[in-house]
Amino acid sequence: MTELAEWLRMIERRGWRFGALILFAAVGLLGPRAVAQVERPGVPEPAAEPNVTLTFRGAIEFEAEVRPTGASPHSHAMLTETLEIAGVKSKEGWGDFVSAFTDAVTRAWLDAIPASARDKKGKVIVVFALHRDGSLAGALSLAHSSGDASIDDATRIAITKAAPFAPLPQQFAKAVAQLRVTFAYDHPRASAASAGGSQ
Repeated sequence: MTELAEWLRMIERRGWRFGALILFAAVGLLGPRAVAQVERPGVPEPAAEPNVTLTFRGAIEFEAEVRPTGASPHSHAMLTETLEIAGVKSKEGWGDFVSAFTDAVTRAWLDAIPASARDKKGKVIVVFALHRDGSLAGALSLAHSSGDASIDDATRIAITKAAPFAPLPQQFAKAVAQLRVTFAYDHPRASAASAGGSQ
């Protein structure tokens, strides 16, 4: 990773043509994710593609595991974010919306949680509605408290700040979507710090 950082500094000095050749070589040797890690070192990222499972309520549940940048995909997840959309029974057409949603909410949540969450493990669940254009439809409500009011409040703040989200997929016929989002965290700030980055 140190060599790649040196290459990127060389790109800035010699111009885009030389840089393009070096960048293509870097991608070939280390893979595209390695390059992305240098561009945003230490920034936790959601899983590239959320896992999809069927819940007992008959709706699709999108799940994204979040690890510090550079961590092994098999390593401990500092956050598992689950999104359930009422009445949606097929994942088809939801990929772009879910990816953009989990990325925006994850970053806002990690930025908003208090320092007291550093050594904690828990779960907080919020429910809310979105208009077709991705804007919030009314207030958020707490379906399950983490037991820490500061983490509960930070979760509400994070979702409010991350809105508006991407528009709902065209095939979703309703005017408003009911969402249920679970944040299952396990030492989130400590995990981020261990990657050498800052929040």
